[in-house]
Amino acid sequence: IFFFSNCKSLQNTDANKNFRIMMLADPQTSDDEEKYQRLEDLIDKVNQKEFPEVDFVMVAGDFVSAVYGDNINSESRLERTVGIFNKLSIPYYAAMGNHDYKLTRHVDSDADFSKNDIEIMEKIWKDQIGFEPYYAFEHKGWNFIVLNSMRGRYLKRAFDDEQIKWFESELKKDLPTILTF
Repeated sequence: IFFFSNCKSLQNTDANKNFRIMMLADPQTSDDEEKYQRLEDLIDKVNQKEFPEVDFVMVAGDFVSAVYGDNINSESRLERTVGIFNKLSIPYYAAMGNHDYKLTRHVDSDADFSKNDIEIMEKIWKDQIGFEPYYAFEHKGWNFIVLNSMRGRYLKRAFDDEQIKWFESELKKDLPTILTF
């Protein structure tokens, strides 16, 4: 996560209001039932206000270790994990990580992906979790930008040109900004 302020003035804006974020990284749910139970327990604690005044949860990638286990006929780990997160009493936002691009556990998450592979996984992600592969939202005068460092893998880099152009336009907003990817 990176923070920077590109705004001219924070005075007299919502941006100087306090808020709290719960940041999770790498839940990487898999066939290990203990991972699901730990996630369920955490969601219960959030809902029971054991972490007071948290405005939302941010997941910094790797919801799952792979969307499916051995093959695409097995249970969707992504759907199951989303079902757990949907029990939250507060909003959550998620960034796609390299493991979220693994269709099955036999795929190397650090390998280069074709553009077609990336598009297929982003469609699954959008259909099953409801988030775009990259997006932004505002909260209390802050701009939260969720980037996707896998979209450029077919180009042998992290970010593709389309996302960079979109990102540059987001940075033109006169708001303090937090990046997650």
